[in-house]
Parts: sequence; C-alpha cells; structure tokens
Amino acid sequence: SISDRHANFIVTEEEANFDDVHRLIDLAKSRVAEQFGVELELEIQIW
Repeated sequence: SISDRHANFIVTEEEANFDDVHRLIDLAKSRVAEQFGVELELEIQIW
C-alpha cells in the first residue's frame, strides 16, 4: 500500500515482491493521470 505518512513510500508485507510493487506504482500513476490529468514521474530509477 502507499504510505499514509508520505505518498513517496510504499509499505509492503512479507509476501510482496518487485512485480507487486511495480504494479502498484503503475496503478497509482494511471489513476492520478485519469483523475487529475497529471503524469507523475518516478524519482527512483528502476533497472
């Protein structure tokens, strides 16, 4: 889930893996774009 304290942090459970986190990032980006017309940019680099 996205942290209640800071939206730039993702809180996971032990079973979560990279793919789960990456899907959550993509979902958050697409929902913000749909609702507000804003395209979010990642501050981190994924490689």
